Amino acid sequence: MNKLYLIAGIAGLLLFMVGLIPAPLLYHWSRDNMDPNVQVYGVSGTLWSGEVASVNLHGVRLQTVQWQLRPLSLLFLRLSHDVTAQTDRGQLQAVISRTPLGTVRINDLQASLSVEQLGPALQLPVLPVTGQIFLDLNKVVLRNGIPTYAEGALLFKDLIFSFTSPPATLGSYRAELSTAKDVMRLDVTSESGELDAGGYAEASTEGKYALDMKVRGRANTSAAVASLLQTLGRPDAEGWYHLRRSGVFQVE
Repeated sequence: MNKLYLIAGIAGLLLFMVGLIPAPLLYHWSRDNMDPNVQVYGVSGTLWSGEVASVNLHGVRLQTVQWQLRPLSLLFLRLSHDVTAQTDRGQLQAVISRTPLGTVRINDLQASLSVEQLGPALQLPVLPVTGQIFLDLNKVVLRNGIPTYAEGALLFKDLIFSFTSPPATLGSYRAELSTAKDVMRLDVTSESGELDAGGYAEASTEGKYALDMKVRGRANTSAAVASLLQTLGRPDAEGWYHLRRSGVFQVE
């Protein structure tokens, strides 16, 4: 029994010492291995509890990023933190975990941000759509920085296509994320606005993807939106414009 107390005491001391590692030192050790498209400014605190003044994640900007370690996660050989941050349209909160092998798990992610910030993340120099996106993701898993599992929902609200004159009001859309047999699927439906839309997009861990979407105008569709639809080609007999694509991503 005394040995068990001794082991528990040593483990507790190690956990305490790990938590006191300064966050700026950890950042200094790891920054050479960081994605060059991720910029971090103003690191303070410790591994246990700390803050970053601002972060740029592939164009998505976060301010006042704060974290708090979940100590029990160390017993399972992973680091788990409660994370909060400010976005350009609200707040982000999540539980983020990392294993020794580099697998990152994001649970209970809730956030709102502007759609325009997705442009750099999608490697688009200009995104012609404005609006707001709400994220409610139950679970996301990344291995080597590549998503391999996703479950939750995305709400694209009050989208406007700004490259027409006048701008075309596209409305709001909901996308449900699910994963089965190493294939992530996004099912899209329209919620409000001048367009009916539906369909899906799929991506496998092997890099294969497929897109099958359809969209058509409603009775209140404006001339700007109708003109935008015509750029998609010819509609079918029911007025649906179809967009189908498939292929293979370059997976490194």
